[in-house]
Amino acid sequence: MSNIREISPDLYFLVGMPGVGKTHWGKLWAVEHQLEFIDLDEYIEQTENKTIPEIFREYGEVRFREIERLCLEEIVTLTTENTIIACGGGTPCYHDNMEYMNAHGITIYLEAEPAWIISNLEINPGTRPLLENSEDKVGYITNLLSIRKHVYTQAHYNLLASNFALSIFAEIISPCTNRH
Repeated sequence: MSNIREISPDLYFLVGMPGVGKTHWGKLWAVEHQLEFIDLDEYIEQTENKTIPEIFREYGEVRFREIERLCLEEIVTLTTENTIIACGGGTPCYHDNMEYMNAHGITIYLEAEPAWIISNLEINPGTRPLLENSEDKVGYITNLLSIRKHVYTQAHYNLLASNFALSIFAEIISPCTNRH
Protein backbone atom coordinates (compact mmCIF):
# COMPACT_ATOMS: atom_id res chain seq x y z
CA MET A 1 0.00 0.00 0.00
CA SER A 2 1.35 3.40 -0.97
CA ASN A 3 1.69 6.26 1.43
CA ILE A 4 -1.51 8.10 0.52
CA ARG A 5 -0.11 11.45 1.58
CA GLU A 6 2.27 11.34 -1.40
CA ILE A 7 -0.66 11.19 -3.84
CA SER A 8 -3.26 13.77 -4.75
CA PRO A 9 -6.12 11.87 -3.12
CA ASP A 10 -8.99 14.00 -4.38
CA LEU A 11 -9.92 11.33 -6.91
CA TYR A 12 -10.93 7.83 -5.84
CA PHE A 13 -10.94 5.12 -8.52
CA LEU A 14 -12.98 1.97 -7.86
CA VAL A 15 -11.66 -1.00 -9.82
CA GLY A 16 -12.53 -4.68 -10.00
CA MET A 17 -14.45 -7.25 -11.94
CA PRO A 18 -17.85 -6.53 -13.46
CA GLY A 19 -20.54 -7.17 -10.88
CA VAL A 20 -18.56 -6.47 -7.70
CA GLY A 21 -20.53 -3.30 -6.93
CA LYS A 22 -18.25 -0.48 -8.06
CA THR A 23 -21.16 1.68 -9.21
CA HIS A 24 -23.45 0.70 -6.34
CA TRP A 25 -20.90 1.40 -3.61
CA GLY A 26 -19.44 4.40 -5.40
CA LYS A 27 -22.85 6.10 -5.43
CA LEU A 28 -23.51 5.26 -1.77
CA TRP A 29 -20.08 6.40 -0.64
CA ALA A 30 -20.35 9.60 -2.69
CA VAL A 31 -23.66 10.54 -1.07
CA GLU A 32 -22.46 9.61 2.42
CA HIS A 33 -19.27 11.70 2.11
CA GLN A 34 -20.60 14.53 -0.08
CA LEU A 35 -18.39 13.64 -3.03
CA GLU A 36 -19.12 13.74 -6.73
CA PHE A 37 -19.65 10.44 -8.51
CA ILE A 38 -18.80 9.47 -12.10
CA ASP A 39 -19.39 6.08 -13.67
CA LEU A 40 -16.79 5.76 -16.44
CA ASP A 41 -19.01 3.50 -18.56
CA GLU A 42 -21.90 5.98 -18.35
CA TYR A 43 -19.51 8.79 -19.25
CA ILE A 44 -18.34 6.83 -22.30
CA GLU A 45 -21.93 6.16 -23.34
CA GLN A 46 -22.81 9.85 -23.08
CA THR A 47 -19.68 10.90 -24.95
CA GLU A 48 -20.18 8.37 -27.76
CA ASN A 49 -23.99 8.52 -27.75
CA LYS A 50 -24.00 4.70 -27.81
CA THR A 51 -24.27 1.96 -25.21
CA ILE A 52 -21.17 -0.01 -24.26
CA PRO A 53 -22.51 -3.15 -26.04
CA GLU A 54 -23.16 -1.05 -29.18
CA ILE A 55 -19.62 0.32 -29.08
CA PHE A 56 -18.22 -3.21 -28.74
CA ARG A 57 -20.34 -4.49 -31.64
CA GLU A 58 -19.65 -1.54 -33.95
CA TYR A 59 -16.00 -0.83 -33.20
CA GLY A 60 -14.65 -3.88 -31.36
CA GLU A 61 -12.87 -4.10 -28.05
CA VAL A 62 -9.60 -2.51 -29.22
CA ARG A 63 -11.34 0.72 -30.24
CA PHE A 64 -13.50 0.63 -27.11
CA ARG A 65 -10.36 0.48 -24.95
CA GLU A 66 -8.94 3.50 -26.80
CA ILE A 67 -12.15 5.45 -26.20
CA GLU A 68 -12.13 4.32 -22.58
CA ARG A 69 -8.59 5.67 -22.06
CA LEU A 70 -9.44 9.00 -23.69
CA CYS A 71 -12.52 9.36 -21.48
CA LEU A 72 -10.53 8.41 -18.37
CA GLU A 73 -7.97 11.10 -19.15
CA GLU A 74 -10.72 13.61 -19.84
CA ILE A 75 -12.39 12.89 -16.50
CA VAL A 76 -9.09 13.24 -14.64
CA THR A 77 -8.32 16.50 -16.45
CA LEU A 78 -11.77 18.02 -15.89
CA THR A 79 -12.36 16.69 -12.37
CA THR A 80 -10.14 18.36 -9.86
CA GLU A 81 -11.28 17.06 -6.50
CA ASN A 82 -13.60 15.09 -4.28
CA THR A 83 -14.82 12.59 -6.87
CA ILE A 84 -15.34 8.84 -6.88
CA ILE A 85 -14.91 7.25 -10.30
CA ALA A 86 -16.33 3.76 -10.87
CA CYS A 87 -14.25 2.20 -13.64
CA GLY A 88 -15.22 -0.56 -16.02
CA GLY A 89 -13.90 -4.01 -15.14
CA GLY A 90 -11.23 -3.92 -17.83
CA THR A 91 -10.23 -0.28 -17.44
CA PRO A 92 -7.13 -0.87 -15.27
CA CYS A 93 -5.85 -3.64 -17.57
CA TYR A 94 -5.27 -1.59 -20.73
CA HIS A 95 -3.04 1.31 -21.82
CA ASP A 96 -1.26 1.50 -18.44
CA ASN A 97 -4.52 2.79 -16.94
CA MET A 98 -3.80 1.34 -13.49
CA GLU A 99 -0.50 3.16 -13.31
CA TYR A 100 -2.25 6.32 -14.53
CA MET A 101 -4.99 6.04 -11.90
CA ASN A 102 -2.47 5.26 -9.13
CA ALA A 103 -0.58 8.43 -10.09
CA HIS A 104 -3.70 10.61 -10.11
CA GLY A 105 -5.62 9.46 -7.05
CA ILE A 106 -6.45 6.64 -4.69
CA THR A 107 -7.31 3.29 -6.24
CA ILE A 108 -9.58 0.84 -4.44
CA TYR A 109 -9.90 -2.75 -5.65
CA LEU A 110 -13.27 -4.28 -4.84
CA GLU A 111 -12.54 -8.01 -4.72
CA ALA A 112 -14.95 -10.95 -4.87
CA GLU A 113 -15.04 -14.65 -5.69
CA PRO A 114 -16.35 -15.69 -9.15
CA ALA A 115 -19.58 -17.27 -7.80
CA TRP A 116 -20.40 -14.07 -5.89
CA ILE A 117 -19.73 -12.00 -9.02
CA ILE A 118 -21.97 -14.23 -11.16
CA SER A 119 -24.85 -13.92 -8.70
CA ASN A 120 -24.59 -10.11 -8.95
CA LEU A 121 -24.30 -10.16 -12.74
CA GLU A 122 -27.48 -12.23 -13.04
CA ILE A 123 -29.41 -9.32 -11.52
CA ASN A 124 -28.70 -7.19 -14.62
CA PRO A 125 -28.12 -9.54 -17.58
CA GLY A 126 -27.36 -8.32 -21.08
CA THR A 127 -25.31 -5.27 -20.14
CA ARG A 128 -21.88 -6.90 -20.09
CA PRO A 129 -20.52 -7.28 -23.64
CA LEU A 130 -17.68 -9.61 -22.69
CA LEU A 131 -20.16 -12.04 -21.09
CA GLU A 132 -22.80 -12.03 -23.83
CA ASN A 133 -21.40 -15.03 -25.71
CA SER A 134 -20.19 -17.06 -22.75
CA GLU A 135 -22.09 -20.26 -21.91
CA ASP A 136 -19.86 -21.09 -18.91
CA LYS A 137 -20.07 -17.79 -17.04
CA VAL A 138 -18.36 -19.09 -13.87
CA GLY A 139 -15.48 -20.49 -15.92
CA TYR A 140 -15.25 -17.30 -17.95
CA ILE A 141 -15.26 -15.05 -14.86
CA THR A 142 -12.74 -17.32 -13.09
CA ASN A 143 -10.39 -17.14 -16.08
CA LEU A 144 -10.86 -13.39 -16.55
CA LEU A 145 -10.21 -12.77 -12.86
CA SER A 146 -7.02 -14.84 -12.98
CA ILE A 147 -5.82 -12.70 -15.90
CA ARG A 148 -6.76 -9.36 -14.35
CA LYS A 149 -6.07 -9.90 -10.65
CA HIS A 150 -2.36 -9.02 -10.83
CA VAL A 151 -3.38 -5.60 -12.17
CA TYR A 152 -6.24 -5.05 -9.72
CA THR A 153 -4.00 -5.84 -6.73
CA GLN A 154 -1.78 -2.89 -7.64
CA ALA A 155 -4.49 -0.68 -6.13
CA HIS A 156 -3.75 1.27 -2.99
CA TYR A 157 -6.51 -0.59 -1.14
CA ASN A 158 -8.01 -4.06 -1.61
CA LEU A 159 -11.48 -4.59 -0.09
CA LEU A 160 -13.50 -7.81 0.02
CA ALA A 161 -16.99 -7.36 -1.43
CA SER A 162 -18.53 -9.39 1.36
CA ASN A 163 -17.20 -6.91 3.95
CA PHE A 164 -18.37 -3.63 2.40
CA ALA A 165 -19.89 -0.93 4.54
CA LEU A 166 -20.18 2.82 4.36
CA SER A 167 -17.70 3.09 7.24
CA ILE A 168 -14.94 1.30 5.31
CA PHE A 169 -14.70 4.10 2.78
CA ALA A 170 -14.65 6.65 5.63
CA GLU A 171 -11.53 4.96 7.00
CA ILE A 172 -9.83 5.23 3.60
CA ILE A 173 -10.66 8.86 2.90
CA SER A 174 -10.19 10.19 6.44
CA PRO A 175 -6.40 10.64 6.13
CA CYS A 176 -6.94 12.19 2.70
CA THR A 177 -9.62 14.71 3.60
CA ASN A 178 -7.92 15.71 6.84
CA ARG A 179 -4.54 16.37 5.25
CA HIS A 180 -4.92 20.14 4.73
